[in-house]
Amino acid sequence: MSASLPHYFHPCVYVLSSTLASGSPASRGIKPYYSKICLLGDTSLHMSTDGVVTPLSQGLPEDLPQSAGRLPDGAYVPMLAFFTADDEVDVPTTQRHVARLLSAGITGLVVHGSNGEAVHLSRRERRQVIEAVVDAVRHAADPPNERVPIIAGCGAQSVRGTIEMCTEAHQAGATHALVLPPGYYAGLMSQDEIVGFFHEVASSSPMPILIYNFPGAAHGVDLSSDTILRIAAHPCVVGVKLTCGNTGKLARVAAEVSKVRGGKDDFFVAGGSADFLLQSLAVGAHGTIAGFANLAPKACVRIMELYNQGQLKEARELQYAVAKADWLAIRYGFVGVKAAMPMFHGEAERAGCEPRRPLKRLPEGGKGEKEIYEGMAETLHLPSPEARVSGLRKPCAWRSGSALGAKTPHCSLRPAVRRRLVAQSSINRHRMQRNHGKNEETAHLNETAHIILAFIRNVSQEIHTIQCPDERCPHLEICTT
Repeated sequence: MSASLPHYFHPCVYVLSSTLASGSPASRGIKPYYSKICLLGDTSLHMSTDGVVTPLSQGLPEDLPQSAGRLPDGAYVPMLAFFTADDEVDVPTTQRHVARLLSAGITGLVVHGSNGEAVHLSRRERRQVIEAVVDAVRHAADPPNERVPIIAGCGAQSVRGTIEMCTEAHQAGATHALVLPPGYYAGLMSQDEIVGFFHEVASSSPMPILIYNFPGAAHGVDLSSDTILRIAAHPCVVGVKLTCGNTGKLARVAAEVSKVRGGKDDFFVAGGSADFLLQSLAVGAHGTIAGFANLAPKACVRIMELYNQGQLKEARELQYAVAKADWLAIRYGFVGVKAAMPMFHGEAERAGCEPRRPLKRLPEGGKGEKEIYEGMAETLHLPSPEARVSGLRKPCAWRSGSALGAKTPHCSLRPAVRRRLVAQSSINRHRMQRNHGKNEETAHLNETAHIILAFIRNVSQEIHTIQCPDERCPHLEICTT
């Protein structure tokens, strides 16, 4: 027996459906497809993937798990938005960046955040970006169709507008929504009304939502830990990003949130900047959503690895370097992050890093770009411009210290090219690459580097960079430009 779909759902919980609707975003193999369980008084209704609502007299169907669970721990990246010279969304650069981030070990992706110039995008462009990211994840995943959280910024000033944005993002393939508190009329709203805003959105959104506490982007609205915990009591609010930088607030939320969620550990807590990643982890954060990870994703991933392995001294040393470099990115905003992209990922990335007008990129070779380069080079040991041109960088500062561990390196962001590189030079499997950079191996590395350099130039004119063979290193080994 079916019932017509009610126009509201309060409260609700999401569960993973065991079947996928034909043509749904989930059929692309990218994300979990959420169906909705609605609890209306004494009546439980299940909305299937095709929109049919049926009463559930005896609880959930046996083929559905009880909960979608918490977002996986890890480093998430609020992606930059990339544009062509004629101010159109640059899909190829966007997808190349997705592949780079996933290759670095990033757990999930965030689009339409502050770094993603959400306010500069039309609704059509927002959908275009999400679809491009979904497609890139599908092609970059190893094995194919690996499910990666794709969180879309869906902040609007009204409940209705925010729900519409959540719906459109979900239809494009997003798995979660990141929602700012409405701030334009902040002086007219009480805390009860802000809590009600989030609860109404969560009750009607087709996907779970995360709270985005960023006073700088919400007309000064800074949610207290008490307010965040009240919002988090809703089962469809599944996380919070704290860009306010208040680690005390983060600690209070991490410590108390399970109490408002019935003892469940299903709420994701993350800081919103890489410069306090280690501090956040120490007080209970599950990860970070950091703009600096656009530049050095492996550094953010490595801090979490070191912390989880109990190597606190090494984690602190890396956190010091990241904090110093991230301060420059914070000072100059996403424009500064875009200016630094060629420094980390090669000159080929410069073209797509034009901010949308009226904003302008930092003058090439100007004071701002020079300050960013010199500051980040000092703390993260970037290759010198001369080394980039010649094709070899200075010895990797992270090569020493066996405590950091050894990992199998990746030499290309593209799986097909990586396989060809392995066949040609077997650099990925050579035993001497495990502790690269030592004096006795310099000659071998130079020879191998030139072999790869020549091979890449012959394979494709589109490939401009190769990553350092050490997975821990966020820097370039070779630049063919």
